[in-house]
Amino acid sequence: MKLLQTLNNLIGALVSLAVLAFLAVAAWFGYETFYARQSLQRDLLAKEQEIQRLGKELEAKQREIARLETAVRLLKVDHRVAYLEVLKQQGAEKAGDLQTTLRFTEVDQQGNPLQQKEFTIHGDMVHVDGLVVKFDDRSIEEADPLRSTSLFLFKRVYGDKQKPEEGFSIDRQGAQPAAYATGRPMSDFEREIWDKFWEYANDAEKQAKAGIRAAHGQGVYQKVVPGKRYRLQLRASDGLSLVPEEAPKPAGPAF
Repeated sequence: MKLLQTLNNLIGALVSLAVLAFLAVAAWFGYETFYARQSLQRDLLAKEQEIQRLGKELEAKQREIARLETAVRLLKVDHRVAYLEVLKQQGAEKAGDLQTTLRFTEVDQQGNPLQQKEFTIHGDMVHVDGLVVKFDDRSIEEADPLRSTSLFLFKRVYGDKQKPEEGFSIDRQGAQPAAYATGRPMSDFEREIWDKFWEYANDAEKQAKAGIRAAHGQGVYQKVVPGKRYRLQLRASDGLSLVPEEAPKPAGPAF
């Protein structure tokens, strides 16, 4: 009987130990599962926050790319300011009596003429010069109403067989250039620049305060031929260019 009782006690102890072991293992697995779940939730939250951060960074970079693309486009915008048309040429270069008659037309952005003048120059190499004001790129990029493009004041047209001082005058010093006239009175800012152009041209501090990158004289020249028209255009961030194109054909008779 004692042996049987001892066996029963031993079996009971083993069962209790097994139950305790099972509960301990179950508790450990439960703890590990809970901890793993909590850890997974923390990881997921961190990943979600990282994705949101990266999304915001992407949006910011896309906005910056769009801004830079717009800025580059604005910097490269060309504005038509005038045309030179070859009306006729007479004489001969070898004889030294070659002359070219030109029509100079300043235009607005729609190509409508603002003023026209005709000149007869000696030779077939035409020179056009004037004064240019170039503004800081930032002003152009931001489409500043007063500084969104370079300004150009035409001074004179002359041929290569003439001295510059013998050339034909175009815009008057201090006057608002016809090429960017808008029908409104000249602003105080514009008047100040043209009235004191050479002061600005020689004073870096004065230029910086006005947002001017450069102010100086500039000239372009081209060997012209009959049947051609030459477009004078001003790049927003740069100076004057002279581009050849076919002269428009005269309108035929109306029926």
